Amino acid sequence: MFSKRAILALFLLPVLCFGCVEGFLHFKRNGAELPVEVCDPGIMGDFLAVSPSLAVRVPINLPPEWRTAPYIPPDPALNPSEYLPASYGEVLRDKLYLRSFSSLAKALSPQGMQFLKQPGWRDAIVRRDVCSADSYELLCSFVVFATLDYNGNGRRDWLVLGTQISHRDPSYTSMYWLLIEDPSPEDEHLEARLLALEEKQGVVPDPAQPKPPVLTGQAAEEKILAQCRRIASLPDPEY
Repeated sequence: MFSKRAILALFLLPVLCFGCVEGFLHFKRNGAELPVEVCDPGIMGDFLAVSPSLAVRVPINLPPEWRTAPYIPPDPALNPSEYLPASYGEVLRDKLYLRSFSSLAKALSPQGMQFLKQPGWRDAIVRRDVCSADSYELLCSFVVFATLDYNGNGRRDWLVLGTQISHRDPSYTSMYWLLIEDPSPEDEHLEARLLALEEKQGVVPDPAQPKPPVLTGQAAEEKILAQCRRIASLPDPEY
């Protein structure tokens, strides 16, 4: 039987996985060798809207119909020799090194919980592009929403959205826009780089309240550290 937290994860997954269950959307970049693979058009649209400085590296325009597009067969231009695993979710569970980027998990999880496959994480839910797992402190979810040559070195990178909710303060959600650069099947683990931080307060944010700004660079690092200190000072989670 799933725990109550696993049920919460099931509710969270559709938010992260909007559009991903409908299939891949593939769009070529004009004049480029690597076509862009869009696994989740809804999240891709959110990413392009987050920050112009982030979107400028994505050499495609986002048509409005992406958010409601039906299934489109894989683009044959995708090179079969590239690292395009059948399940990104399984790779994230097994190889994403949680201490490679600043987050609640890095600060609040014990040293032995560096990967979602390790003991201490439980109720793992894996889908094609998504992995979600629960622990005493946190509910974590990660989704690969697009793959493309983001850093311009001719190799495919993964764009990932990570979401973490502390059981000490379930009303606060931290969202991490991440980049995994040049992944390969030979990698023992994958490291992610923090591109931007978004925050949400409340299960349903109050539209009358101003939306917290999207933070990047040192401002994002400082805000994550401040939230980790705040959450660590709260009472232990209840079971």
